[in-house]
Amino acid sequence: MRARTVFLILLTPAPISVGSQEVAEAFDCEVDLNRIMPCVIRGGLVLLGVWAVAALIALIVSWRKNTSAKT
Repeated sequence: MRARTVFLILLTPAPISVGSQEVAEAFDCEVDLNRIMPCVIRGGLVLLGVWAVAALIALIVSWRKNTSAKT
């Protein structure tokens, strides 16, 4: 594995945890690393939106790689 790949794999949990904390605090939910505090954010609509954006980005990246490989 290249050093960049290893670095990205090790760095990935940090932005995910910071992002989830920011989203939870924006919707007035408590965030604590020591205990589980359930927080339903608008019935999971936000999670669905985030998933859809991530899927769209993955599809665009995949499409661009396929297009550039063919030319």
